Amino acid sequence: MTRWTARAGVALLSAAVVLILAEVLLPLILTLEQPTLRYDALLGFRGRPHLDIAWSREMEGAERRVRTNRLGFHDHERDMAPSPGTRRILFLGDSFLEAYQAGIDENFSQRLARNLARGGQVKVEALNWGVHGYGLGSHFLSVRDHVADWRPDTVVLVLFLGNDLQDNYAPLASASVPRFEVVADSLVYSPAPPYTLRFWLRDNVLARSATARLVWMYGVKSRPEIAAVARGAGLIASPESRTTDDHLAGMTALARRLLDGIATHLRQQRIRLFVYLIPDPLLVRDVIDIRRHRRDPGAPVPVYRRDRAFIESRVLDALAQLRIDHVHPRERFIEHIEEGREIYRGGYGHFTTLGHQLSAQLLAAPLASNLAAGDR
Repeated sequence: MTRWTARAGVALLSAAVVLILAEVLLPLILTLEQPTLRYDALLGFRGRPHLDIAWSREMEGAERRVRTNRLGFHDHERDMAPSPGTRRILFLGDSFLEAYQAGIDENFSQRLARNLARGGQVKVEALNWGVHGYGLGSHFLSVRDHVADWRPDTVVLVLFLGNDLQDNYAPLASASVPRFEVVADSLVYSPAPPYTLRFWLRDNVLARSATARLVWMYGVKSRPEIAAVARGAGLIASPESRTTDDHLAGMTALARRLLDGIATHLRQQRIRLFVYLIPDPLLVRDVIDIRRHRRDPGAPVPVYRRDRAFIESRVLDALAQLRIDHVHPRERFIEHIEEGREIYRGGYGHFTTLGHQLSAQLLAAPLASNLAAGDR
């Protein structure tokens, strides 16, 4: 018995030494992404406050520092009350707005604020509340519970048509986020799960362990069957990506209800709403390829993702029916892309510098009118 106990002790000690060495050496050998999210009782997760990390994804081999404020947003520190004489615009969105790939002041929200300030005599402040993984349901809850405290004049909802309808849609969403669904014409809401040891371990142990991050990147996220189990356990926040016709109908019906709810809550607070629709880059590429094929039948036969076109058309219909002011820049994006100027990094990723510049330009005129409406 003593001999087996000794062997077990040696094995445990050896394993501990190997683990410690791995924790020390792995970051020197591999680039392992640092944790950027943590638990939030209302939204399921939020950005980590006072983050200061190196970011290389989509940076073409380069690297930049990403820093977040005390609330976990990729933005400057902000006071809850706006300064006297300042018009405040609060942006809600996902990773396109958060934009770790660009500096804080290179973001289209801050570019827009500078553009608006140059055109008038009033100071404009733009609050960037973008967090990757947030969807339309997250934005609805933010408007319901948090936005009014910050006293914005206008809320700009940045809605990415690629996945923002899926993120909080109950049949596809992760178990770690708040979920919504329309059932028998009633909005059904399932809050984010309570904070338990599972989430504490995820945010404070697994997220900080180099060995765990290695297993996560190459053993979980790259294996769909394992990722599905992790999603069901609430360890992955991203939704299931495969959709059926029933899912498409359910998602778009839910989107209309949530947009209506957002508009209603803001109207009750006398806060104006504007929606900026970011086109799905896959659908943008489909449209470009289809038009090319029509001009030249010898060109490769294009793919047409009808599911993505369906989502786009239904969201546009909902905004029109609800009379919500919006910008949908798909045609402007296509013009630039066909000229060889990239809007999306690598053709399908987040915004390039041009994407941020063009977005700020496209929003300047309607947002100037939106702010001016508050003076009448």
